Amino acid sequence: PAAAASVDDFGRLELIDHAEQMPPFLMTLVSSGDHWMYVSSGGALTAGRGGEDAALFPYETDDRLHRNRGISGPVTLMRVARSGRPAVLWEPFAAGAAGVRRRLGKSVLGNCILFEEIAHGLRFSYRWETSELFGFVRSCQLEVLDAGDTVEVELLDGLVNLLPANVNLTLQQQFSCLINAYSRCELIPGSMMALYTVESRLVDKTEAAESLAANVAAYVGPAAVVTLAEDALTRFRLGEMVEPATLLTGRRGAFLVSAMFALSAAAPRRWRVLLDANRDHLRVARLRQALGEGAGVEAQIDADIAANVARLQQLLRATDAQQHTADALICDHHAVNVLFNIMRGGVPADGGKVHRDDLARFLHARNIPLAQAAAGWVAKLPQRLDFSELLDRASQPAAGVNRADL
Repeated sequence: PAAAASVDDFGRLELIDHAEQMPPFLMTLVSSGDHWMYVSSGGALTAGRGGEDAALFPYETDDRLHRNRGISGPVTLMRVARSGRPAVLWEPFAAGAAGVRRRLGKSVLGNCILFEEIAHGLRFSYRWETSELFGFVRSCQLEVLDAGDTVEVELLDGLVNLLPANVNLTLQQQFSCLINAYSRCELIPGSMMALYTVESRLVDKTEAAESLAANVAAYVGPAAVVTLAEDALTRFRLGEMVEPATLLTGRRGAFLVSAMFALSAAAPRRWRVLLDANRDHLRVARLRQALGEGAGVEAQIDADIAANVARLQQLLRATDAQQHTADALICDHHAVNVLFNIMRGGVPADGGKVHRDDLARFLHARNIPLAQAAAGWVAKLPQRLDFSELLDRASQPAAGVNRADL
């Protein structure tokens, strides 16, 4: 029998091998905050903060997401060259690719999703996680599988079809061309962070309508060049030089980083793309400050992701999600059921304690005669007590309260 599971085990990844042989299916990314993400197993996604009106990518149904592979969300292109051989163009996770091996991984609670593809003697993988300070974190790794192999890599990686902030669902679905006309995408000078905004709110009234929020994308990793223009993908496929584009107006934005480097098994390449929605000036400034702290930013990202997971585990402990049986799968199933229950209904306030003043207000709202009759008894209750203790006190003859009424 499998060992009994604990809440701390729920961060482990469960893997599906040979995912390239499966039809696409929908996944969700879970957070202890207000992040939301719906992901196709092909990689396309929609995500944001709070609700669909604060989306980073167009909010679509799952059937459309599956068709949006390479159109909305992550995209990666590589030109791989070995000594004496012509360069090979590799597009990980592209539809219809042959001779590749893919794996999908997801943590038990869904707070981490992993995509992996092996081809051309290389393994490329990325995972999605969430952070309160940094938003959505896409952590990427490229590695050589043969210990004696060395390759030259030209890389173009990032995100496409990024929405500006302050674009609600109606605008997304009915006025997408107008959104493009109002869009402004710009790389903050001296940084690897870009803002996605509209020049003004899209309203049909003769009034000032400033848009004071931004969607944000940023890069953390080795030296690279950022371009905000999606046509860089076409240039790369044609073998042309990818030019940096730091300001884009009147078009939907992208966030793409390009680099050329040698890669060996001893030194895999790692980088991160950060993404967040609906940030005001203060939160943009805080993120820029954090990203400007040099090598320490990686540790900050890891620590904030861990803090997000810890808060999720705390919520689960408060709702009896931890179960011990000889079957780990049953433990996982119970925990996930509890998780989705609290996502809909929240967790018991104050550990399920009953507050005396709340009880008095509740009685007055539901049964005024009872509230008047029991006012003296309620006033003598402790400020907070367990529900079972409240029922025991109500059962005492001196209470003058019918237990059934409570």
